[in-house]
Amino acid sequence: MKFLEWAKSEPLASRMSGNYARDNAFDAIRLIAAITVIFSHSFPISTGSNASEPLYSFSSGQTTFGGTAVAIFFVLSGLFISSSFDNTNSITTFWKKRFLRIFPGLFIACLVCMFVLGPFFTALSLFEYISQHKTWLFIKNAFFLPSDYTLPNVFTSHPQIAVNGSLWSLKFEIACYGLAVAGMSLNKFRTPLIWATWIASFYIARHNPSSEPLTGLMFLVNTGAGLFRFFGAGMLIYLHRDQVRLNRILAISVAILAVATAKTPYFVEALAILAPYPIIVFGYEAPKWFKDLAKRGDVSYGVYIYGWPIQQAVWTVGSGASTHWLINCSISIPLAILLGVISWNMVEKPALKYRWVSRTRR
Repeated sequence: MKFLEWAKSEPLASRMSGNYARDNAFDAIRLIAAITVIFSHSFPISTGSNASEPLYSFSSGQTTFGGTAVAIFFVLSGLFISSSFDNTNSITTFWKKRFLRIFPGLFIACLVCMFVLGPFFTALSLFEYISQHKTWLFIKNAFFLPSDYTLPNVFTSHPQIAVNGSLWSLKFEIACYGLAVAGMSLNKFRTPLIWATWIASFYIARHNPSSEPLTGLMFLVNTGAGLFRFFGAGMLIYLHRDQVRLNRILAISVAILAVATAKTPYFVEALAILAPYPIIVFGYEAPKWFKDLAKRGDVSYGVYIYGWPIQQAVWTVGSGASTHWLINCSISIPLAILLGVISWNMVEKPALKYRWVSRTRR
């Protein structure tokens, strides 16, 4: 009977609508992914590089646990941003929802970095710090404008000097939203266009026309294409939701196959093709205890955007010890969860009350 229960399947479309649409573990998955990013970042923050990061070593430098966690964010965004677009009457309302979900929390996080962490950790006097033009330019990160992630004389003795290195992925997520809107707006042409864009993203991400590291526009295009491999996979699963069936045994088999490719030179491509399906199946089939990990709210965004600054702030604790990475993440994870809860309840959740929820197209 247990085998029969695991072998049964149902269309994804039936789980994305109706009374059970919100009965899933995706908030918990995002929370675990955000915590995984902190774990992964503890290695470069402690040592200055990813050389000792476990998945980086195991995959011969192809990816890290943090990079894989970010990929999970993009898979789920591709799935649910596509659904949100279809279930929102106007593009204006769609973008308003996205703005209220992302900007308030990010804006406050940038202010915290500028006016709490910065003054406390800078080697400058408070007046000198406030007088620096670069101090005020940090707020550009909240608007996805060209900037860097450093503040004047802050963390300059650390292996990594970025005050908030986690913010790099957000501008690419916004870019993926734009591609999703453009593609989904084409109605009957949407599916072939998204397929074509997704396939092209593999070539662009893999193709480096120069032996030198990519910079400027080429870096943005190459990195964006790499992330769209995951975002686009989520979109395609949504577009084929009537054909995609949730099957636990198949999901486990596909997940094992994805892990088995880690020693090949195409591990990241295999993850983009294979991993989205088991992630989404687990999101709907996860046990109740796992779903309950996020029962107090979707705190993953706050955990993600505060994780790196916290890790930098506690860097000196255990500095020089061979287990510095473990000390760093052990202290940082609980603190990031605490700030994630505060951000959700005091900033993000209140901001969402201002969105206008339109009638859906179901």
